[in-house]
Amino acid sequence: MYVWKCKYLGRFDAVALRWCILMRDPTDEALLRHEMLHIQQQRKWGFFRYMYKWLFQKEFRAKVEVEAYKLQGLSDMDIHLKLASDYNISLEHCKKITSSA
Repeated sequence: MYVWKCKYLGRFDAVALRWCILMRDPTDEALLRHEMLHIQQQRKWGFFRYMYKWLFQKEFRAKVEVEAYKLQGLSDMDIHLKLASDYNISLEHCKKITSSA
């Protein structure tokens, strides 16, 4: 696995793609754990299947992000707010997702 510093990530702080992680700040260990989990999820589901589901299935995206945010150490409230703002998921739906994860 490779980790590279990259300042051109749009609205994201980091991106995990197959075997590489691009991060604005590669010294952020909590975010690195978050992205490493996404690499494990990509291996579990298969890269192309994972990416398809992440891009086109809001429910799948929310569930894998909740798992990664929890590993990163975010509180449930921070997770709710992040899902609501970053992925346009209602706070009520966020609460259901985080309680089932």
